[in-house]
Amino acid sequence: MSTSLPSGQFIKLLHDRLEKQANNTLRAQDLTMMQVSVLMELQKTGRKQLSMKELERKFCIAQSTVAGIISRLEQKGFVEAFGDAADKRVKLVHITKPAAGMPPAIWNRPTRRC
Repeated sequence: MSTSLPSGQFIKLLHDRLEKQANNTLRAQDLTMMQVSVLMELQKTGRKQLSMKELERKFCIAQSTVAGIISRLEQKGFVEAFGDAADKRVKLVHITKPAAGMPPAIWNRPTRRC
């Protein structure tokens, strides 16, 4: 007798296992898949910066989650966060040179989307 998972449950299980494997691989750089996804998104933009609100929308995550990710990336020296000169309510995040100079293998990963 064969036991099969519903499609949605199988996809979730597959996603979780792949993300765990990616996080284990990234542990050597002291990064998570979500942190790399944020760095990749910043790297792709022409000005190498996005607002925290833009990151919330791109990844469909809460403001508090973005703030935590950015805080940890700031501690590692990979990003700088600062207020927008034109609108102090907006917090911008800029990728730093150390992050931009990371090994190419880091940048060749799929990014997380909504």
